[in-house]
Amino acid sequence: MAYVATRRDKHGEVSSYQVKWRLGGARDGDLQSERFDDVDSAEVFKDAVNEADQQWPSGWVKGVGYITTAGRSECTKFRFREYALLSVENRTGIEEHYRNSIRRELETYILPTFAQCDVRSAEHFSQDTIRPWVRQLEQTMVSKGQKPKHGKPKLRKMSPKTIRNLHGLLSSILEEAVRAEPPLRGRNPCKLTRLPRTDDAGATAEDGEDIQFLTPDEVAGDHQLPDPPQ
Repeated sequence: MAYVATRRDKHGEVSSYQVKWRLGGARDGDLQSERFDDVDSAEVFKDAVNEADQQWPSGWVKGVGYITTAGRSECTKFRFREYALLSVENRTGIEEHYRNSIRRELETYILPTFAQCDVRSAEHFSQDTIRPWVRQLEQTMVSKGQKPKHGKPKLRKMSPKTIRNLHGLLSSILEEAVRAEPPLRGRNPCKLTRLPRTDDAGATAEDGEDIQFLTPDEVAGDHQLPDPPQ
């Protein structure tokens, strides 16, 4: 069976994680290994090796990763896009119009950054990836009130309340992964994010008007969301 070995530097600090196994599972099989920077990614790969009967997973290239879609079907359900959309679809006790609103928020503001990430990975979902995403939301421009029939909409920065709602949506999906049986994650990194105060200037729309989300094409190039983590 494949297993994960911890590698340490000269100071005794953990430097990487290595998945090791005997090719084909035989005692005299050639020793194989693959290196990872985080333990969650190593555990995911270890499971893939075990599922492949102690062979290299189909489509995986040593030191590179998957270069084809072959062999990824078992992992597809853990890609954030699929996992998040299924999470929204299966939620109970909400109106259908609200479910559709959640899907729009996912597609517009969360999936452009995290769609291809693995919901199990501590490298893909961490303070180092979620904080820059929140920071980008703070710079994102949205229109105030109803979009005019003619001319450009009046723009303003996204309110702290809206940012908290979007962050809460991401957090709720990752929390499902933490509470899954068996758990898919050890913790929810969203709980470590410092969010803007809702009583700051611009926290609510003036005169009770609703904030209308712009589509990605309507947002200026300077306000594009960051690229997905590699």
